[in-house]
Amino acid sequence: MILYFEGIDKTPAGLLDERVIYSNMLSFLKNLSEPVSSALLAEKTAFEFLENYTGKPSIWGTYYQPQIYQKDGDKVFQSPDISLLTEELLAYWASRAKTVGHPVLKARYSGLICDFTLTVTGRKPDISIVKLCIASLIAVFEQGLTGSRTARNHKISRALKLALTYNQQSEIKKIKELILTADQQIPTTEEKNIWASSFDLLLNKKSAIVFANEEKSIIDLLEKRLENLWQADPWATKAAAERLADYYQKKTLRSDVKRVLDKLSQSFEIYIKKVPAIQVAGHLQELMLIYKYFQLNNEAESLMVRIRSVSKNADEEFKKIVVSQDIQTSELDGYANKILKYDGEVMYQRIVHAQMMTTAEVEEDLERVIRSNPIRFFLTTSIVDKKGRVLARINPYSKDKDGHLINHYYRFLQMNGAILLHFVFEVGIRDNKITLESLMNFLRLSCIIEEDRHSMIEAGVKAFFDQNYLVCIHLLIPQFEEAIRNLLEANGGNILTYNDSAYPVKTFNHVVDDVIVREAFGKDQVYYFKMLFTDPRGWNLRNQVAHGLLEPELFNQQTAQRLMHAFLCLGMIRWKEVPVTVD
Repeated sequence: MILYFEGIDKTPAGLLDERVIYSNMLSFLKNLSEPVSSALLAEKTAFEFLENYTGKPSIWGTYYQPQIYQKDGDKVFQSPDISLLTEELLAYWASRAKTVGHPVLKARYSGLICDFTLTVTGRKPDISIVKLCIASLIAVFEQGLTGSRTARNHKISRALKLALTYNQQSEIKKIKELILTADQQIPTTEEKNIWASSFDLLLNKKSAIVFANEEKSIIDLLEKRLENLWQADPWATKAAAERLADYYQKKTLRSDVKRVLDKLSQSFEIYIKKVPAIQVAGHLQELMLIYKYFQLNNEAESLMVRIRSVSKNADEEFKKIVVSQDIQTSELDGYANKILKYDGEVMYQRIVHAQMMTTAEVEEDLERVIRSNPIRFFLTTSIVDKKGRVLARINPYSKDKDGHLINHYYRFLQMNGAILLHFVFEVGIRDNKITLESLMNFLRLSCIIEEDRHSMIEAGVKAFFDQNYLVCIHLLIPQFEEAIRNLLEANGGNILTYNDSAYPVKTFNHVVDDVIVREAFGKDQVYYFKMLFTDPRGWNLRNQVAHGLLEPELFNQQTAQRLMHAFLCLGMIRWKEVPVTVD
């Protein structure tokens, strides 16, 4: 392994990736037949730590962070483990920092000393090692020894942070000049956002470290980029416009804030002419939120009106994506008869289980759809009502997996699930197996439906059999919510909150997600309830009905049948017999 380091630690220094070093080290150790020496273990540990590029302290309050950090109650699993660092290990790294030649290696070893000395020894690191780290990071930036401009910027940002922390004025001056020069050398037509370091690192700080002429130079350069990019790329334009708007906002130059954001708006207008309505609504919403953030409320309101209009078209486009399946009536009858094979309690239990999916099954089906039609999962989509009002937003799959999962579950039940459930009820009622009497007898077995609610629930169930779905849905949803609260309260859970000297009940969304409810129904059924009743990305029945948002035509047989299935889930809950012991 030492020969490996000798091979990369050469002059002139070449590109070096610390993660590649770590990977090569693991391969070497895997094939090593002899015991691992303390020196080799120290080398492995040095490259285990990940650099934290967020600008915020890691979980340890340091620059370097663990590859894995998991917490389960009071137990913490972390790799590497900061608690295993010793003064001997730091001394080894300090020695390596002074003897190696490659700036990337020097920066790694000395950086670890700067980061962990206080934690291990209770003392600040020696200033000589801090200066060595800063000088090494500067060399990495100047010589371009990392694989990308972004990685170089991270290195110089780290150098600046250390120089400011330890008040190294000469290093601060040199770093500032390097950053300013580097940004000025990037053409103002460059669309990749690799040119904002001078603003982000030097100007956009609580205490700016630039002189007035340098500040003007940074802003003038951003203005040139804005002017040269707005017709070419909206994302590059956004990077410049948001920084300029933030600067002018702090200077209370409101007209300039509006000017640069209007330029961004023009850039988006060019772009959205080329994309489907589904994408247009998302881009306009992004623009609206930017105007709103900078308190340009008139412009934000205008965009909201436009979003509603565009969202109607987007919804129509989305509805064109349909699944075509040829299912024979005889097959559906066979499916229904299989479920309805038994009578009474067993039959209703079979209906519950037949129409339940596990979250794993939903996820598997979603992944199948993604493989066949991946494009729309890269987009931000909005769920809109008939009037074009945005009810919920689902970000791209990479950022909002749960949103896509909930929405897919809802759409699956509306199509495939609705057909199967419909035939179960249709055949069961036709053959006099599902009746008002037998269904109510099943629900009366539930320990979470109070006796004084039976008549009200029966009125809702009767409305279902009479095909009066408007009455059925309005009556039964509040009773479902009350039953879940009963479950929580009966098991010692809290259903109240505190607000202004009063104790209102918790919202349905909070109650249904309680650990007691999850233990009673299981996580898959709770996920089903949330999709059906409270999540705006799903069916959201409870909130839609409570707030008058459910369209009149949706008070229909399909919605009522799905609600009846949820009520059958309540009928599954019984008191658990606990043996009494006598001391």
